[in-house]
Amino acid sequence: MENGFKVEDRDYNLYHTSYYEDHDIDDNKISLNVGAPGVDVLRSSAQFMLKSTQMRLEKEIAGNGDLLQYGSMMGDPDYRKNVAKLLSEEYNDDVHWSSLLTTSGATAGLSLLAGAFFNAGDYIFIEDPTYFQVNRIVGIDLGLKTVPIPFTDDGINLEILTKEIEIRRPKDFRPTTERPFWALMYAITVYQNPTGICYSKEKCEKLVKLARKNNIMIICDDVYNLLRLNKNDGDDFERAPPRLLQYDVKSDEDYFGNVVSNGSFSKVLGPGLRLGWIEAPLVVLSKLLMNGCLIGGGALNHYTSGIVACSLNTELFNNYLLMVKNEGKRKLDAVADVVTKCCPKTVKYKIPEGGYFMWFELPSSFDVQAFGDVCKRKHNISFTHGVTCSTAGNWQNCIRICFMYYPVDELVKGVRTLLCELDSRLNAQ
Repeated sequence: MENGFKVEDRDYNLYHTSYYEDHDIDDNKISLNVGAPGVDVLRSSAQFMLKSTQMRLEKEIAGNGDLLQYGSMMGDPDYRKNVAKLLSEEYNDDVHWSSLLTTSGATAGLSLLAGAFFNAGDYIFIEDPTYFQVNRIVGIDLGLKTVPIPFTDDGINLEILTKEIEIRRPKDFRPTTERPFWALMYAITVYQNPTGICYSKEKCEKLVKLARKNNIMIICDDVYNLLRLNKNDGDDFERAPPRLLQYDVKSDEDYFGNVVSNGSFSKVLGPGLRLGWIEAPLVVLSKLLMNGCLIGGGALNHYTSGIVACSLNTELFNNYLLMVKNEGKRKLDAVADVVTKCCPKTVKYKIPEGGYFMWFELPSSFDVQAFGDVCKRKHNISFTHGVTCSTAGNWQNCIRICFMYYPVDELVKGVRTLLCELDSRLNAQ
């Protein structure tokens, strides 16, 4: 200790993180708040990675060991080409590999983009509710001012968003190469976290026009787009709705390049891989390539991207992805069945068609905090409180559950117990 100051472990909360508490699967705990792949999927992913690693390293041993070098700033070309091919098929759209930059996941991608284009004090418009870590990543870490915009049944409230933009837009702003945008918007338009809602086509079109008119960058987290869990009559999985970037059409007269698609394999192959991509227009990529970390260090997560690249678009990966979707459908269908039968009539909900989460709106007078305490104490069940997904302190009467983490039997048990306890508490009011 010097100058009377001593750093204690407890000051940094090093040993009390929610990760170790919530990701510990045992017979007595059901953490419906955990938004991560389940053990069943991760074991299959480990087998996929084992085979892919052997295939790629044999190539490196016979070649020049390029995968163990720094790598190009944009990332391993094989990875980007194979991701482009995968996305082109899954999105039913032309994704060119030159528009992709390798990242170490969507969270890192968001931080990289926000840090490259914006400064402390700039504005970021976010959905309310939204992914609960957004404010920490861009608000606390980077110093951007968050402006929460209410959410509706088909996406963000455009009328309120327009008014909030008009209030804050600098009158003398003109886009330059160094500063092409004055503000940022963060959105999840496909299977939104936490609501599971997809934006309507009309809302996507209007949102892109609004961004163009007002020189705003939109970073769209597209991390659930591969997880459409509905099947068509031919027993094939349907495609998810188009990502927002698809509405930012290059042939439009007012095209500038306002939308960025921020993707990740975390929800499919596993978050431990720390692997994703940014799909972006030239105006964005050209500035990102001035980033000192990329210039000095080369590709982000070069090694892992190379391992995954060698098996994308092969029977090995196609079978794996199909397994993930089938497991997800089994879990979603099981939860939907329980919810349909057991959810109290005064609770509003909508069964999602994909993604990871289901959102429940309880009566406005209901104390969700007290209910959560009861569920933990009596049943060792936890869920995400709606208010944690709102920087404005809204949605206090809502809860979010994840349906992808636990095996079906445990998942059904947990959701049924949660809803029965909820019904009991509501009837007691």
